[in-house]
Amino acid sequence: MNVSHISGNFIFDMDEVLVNISPEMYRTIRMNWRKYHRWFKDLGSLTDKEILARPNFDIVEWLLKDEIRKLPTEALNKAKGQIWASLVSDYFNTDLYLLLQPTEFAKKTIMNKAFIEHIRVNRIYILTRYVTNEMLESKKKFVKKFFNHPKVELVPVKRGEKKSEILKQKNIKWNLFVDDEIKNIADFAENLDLSGKEILVPSTGYNEMPVALDILIKEKGGVYNYYEE
Repeated sequence: MNVSHISGNFIFDMDEVLVNISPEMYRTIRMNWRKYHRWFKDLGSLTDKEILARPNFDIVEWLLKDEIRKLPTEALNKAKGQIWASLVSDYFNTDLYLLLQPTEFAKKTIMNKAFIEHIRVNRIYILTRYVTNEMLESKKKFVKKFFNHPKVELVPVKRGEKKSEILKQKNIKWNLFVDDEIKNIADFAENLDLSGKEILVPSTGYNEMPVALDILIKEKGGVYNYYEE
């Protein structure tokens, strides 16, 4: 990543930016298929690239069978509750980052001495959401292992919290924001000043920029660009 035109504080999401976790989540579902087959479509063995190219950010929504989706609201909510409880047990309550490796983006930026120690890079905040305390502890170990640098700070975000609110609470100033989720980008665009700011988005199957959000970002003086892994 060229920092010649950017300086200041950088906000990096972690999941699907610095490390891809959804392929491991899919593999966990496949390894426990006898449990999940009643709810999910059988897409078989998929590559990491195919999983990241999925059309839905939410893996549950992507895999959900049509007959489950068409259930009455109460039955659908019950099924989703059972799915969630299973995923928490099988995936989120494990040391899920233990065997994962950083993305190419991470290797070119936060792990690259020429980048991280560049005079234009003041600080990097890893603004990342977590579901359970076990997931957060696993994130901390991963950050310490791969991104251990005085300029790097992990900023956890609870499920349901807005990332923009965390920045306001901690009075974090930023110049560049990198995130894969359209919901988080919309949160920044709607609630923060974008004048002179840049947003980077990894190119996946689920995060095409909506027209209204494209217009809002530009109206507020920001720019966004996609990058390929």
